[in-house]
Order: sequence, then structure tokens, then C-alpha cells
Amino acid sequence: MKRYLTANFATMLMAFFLALLTWIYLFTQGNGYSETEVQFLPRVDAKELASVQYEDEQGRELYPERALRIRVLGPKVDIANLRPNDYTCEFRIDAKDFKGTQGVFRRSLTRADFNLRTSISVDPLPSVTVRYVRYEERTLELQADRNSYEGSLRPGYEIESITPIPHRIRARVPADRPGVDKIWIRNVPVEGKTESFSIPGWSLSTLASDLKIQPLEPFAVDVKMALRPATKQFPADLLVSAKPDALKRIDLQTRTVTIEIRGPEELVQEAAQRQAMFVPYIVVTDKDMEPGTKNISEFGCHILEPRFQGKVEVVLMPDVKPENRQAKITVLPK
Repeated sequence: MKRYLTANFATMLMAFFLALLTWIYLFTQGNGYSETEVQFLPRVDAKELASVQYEDEQGRELYPERALRIRVLGPKVDIANLRPNDYTCEFRIDAKDFKGTQGVFRRSLTRADFNLRTSISVDPLPSVTVRYVRYEERTLELQADRNSYEGSLRPGYEIESITPIPHRIRARVPADRPGVDKIWIRNVPVEGKTESFSIPGWSLSTLASDLKIQPLEPFAVDVKMALRPATKQFPADLLVSAKPDALKRIDLQTRTVTIEIRGPEELVQEAAQRQAMFVPYIVVTDKDMEPGTKNISEFGCHILEPRFQGKVEVVLMPDVKPENRQAKITVLPK
């Protein structure tokens, strides 16, 4: 009996070890599926491309040098030892395969695109969608105005104009920006400036960079500066200029207008103390002499003091829009 139990125990022990070896083989040496992440490394010559965007089969955006999730098949030991981003999905696309100025290109990936161990395969092999936009060459109009500057102007100075030279340049513009034919230039620095100046080799605005616009020729910018004129306002009686026989028939309803004088500080201050030197008037011509009420817009101003002539500018009714600067008269019948 003892001999039987000893022999049977040895058989059971051998069976246990065989079962254990079978389990180890099945769960470590057999094939299995898993998911892992590899570095996504598409290569394309993008010199002629304004933008390139990648998407997976579900339409999710893929980013170069980031993770691409794939399903792999292989020995379970190899599968278990995979670590995220230890391997890559690296492939090259020839930009010549892109048709037209913009569109969609699909690239099916192959086993050769993955540098996984030879024992591991990608199942299923994914495909990648490439959305691309090329550049177009256009002629752009450069835009700037008196406010296209940065920094603080010195007291008493102002900018008369900021002008790009030439006014139009050739540039590369993304094809998906069909309405772009004008672009602003970068603001010019004026800190401490008191005289007109030019800057060669200037650049486009930050917005142009954001739009990926690339100038194909250089341009300069010309800045004209001047002393800011001083101003003074005061009321004055409005006179009528017309033929002597017509003056008797004209009833002026607007008797007083506001005068604004502009010019060098010293002259303006002196002129404001001698307001009688400025005589505003309206001109009533023969065609205006039909009876009735009408508006007259032909203004003028006599500057009686030669010291102010040509040095002081006069604006009548400066607080009113130019198109509305009129005086109302009534012409009486003969």
C-alpha cells in the first residue's frame, strides 16, 4: 500500500508540473492582442505648404511627435514588455502627391512604417488623412495710417503720415485666405522722435504672421513728423460779401460763427488777443439771389494782420462737419 501511494504521488506531482508548464507557455509564449502608443512622426517637405493637418480614421487630429494609439498582435511576452512611445510610426509623404492648392490626401500605413520588433505586427493597419493648404503668390496692398506707431510722442509733436514704400509688394498667402489682398504693416517706434525719418527693411504686422503671410520683397516705411499746432477758438460776427445792390435784399439769419485758428503757439496766443484781425464772411452770388430761404456754404475769412497771413490756419465752425458748415439766408423779392 505504501509503495502504491508513493508511486501515485510521484505521478500526481509530475502531472502538476506539466500543467504548470502548459499554463506558463499558454499565458507567456502564446500570441495576444493589446493596444499601445507609438510616436507619430510624419515627414513632409512643407516649404510650399502653408499648413498641414493630420487626422486618424475617426477624424481626431493627430499631432507630429505625439502619441498614436495602435492595436498590436504578437507573443504575449513581447506585448507585455511594450512601453508607450518606445517605438515610432515614421513615414514620408511627397508633397508632389498633393493635388491643387488645398485638399485632402489619404495615406494607408504599412508594417514598414513602424519600427516595432519583427515578432509584433499592427492589426489592423491604420490610415492617416492629411489636410493641406498651399501658398499662392499675390500682390498685397500695404496699409498704415497716422496711428500705426508705438511709443510716446514728445509733447508738441504729431505724426503727419506713415507711408510704406512701395505701396504694394508680392507675398505668399495661404490659399484658404482668398479675401486677403491688403495687410497692415508693423507699428513703427517713435519714442523720442522729433524729425521725419525712414526705416528700410520694415516688416508686416503680427496679424500677417498669424495668417502665415510671407513677403517676397522688402519694403521701407517713411514717417513724417511735425510740430502739433496750437489752437484757439472764439466767436466772431459773420459778414456778407455780395454785390452792393444785392446786399439790401439779403437777410442773414446766422449772425455769429465760431472761428478756430491753428498755428505756432506764440502766433496763436497773440492772434487770440487780437480777434478783430479775423473777419469771417459768406459769399452770395447772383445765382443765389432768387427770393426764398437757402443755405450758403461759400465761406471765407479775411486776415487783416499780415503777421498772421500764411502762418495761421482758420477754420470756420470747426465743431460742425464740413458738409454741414452752412449759413442760412433769406433773399427778399426785388
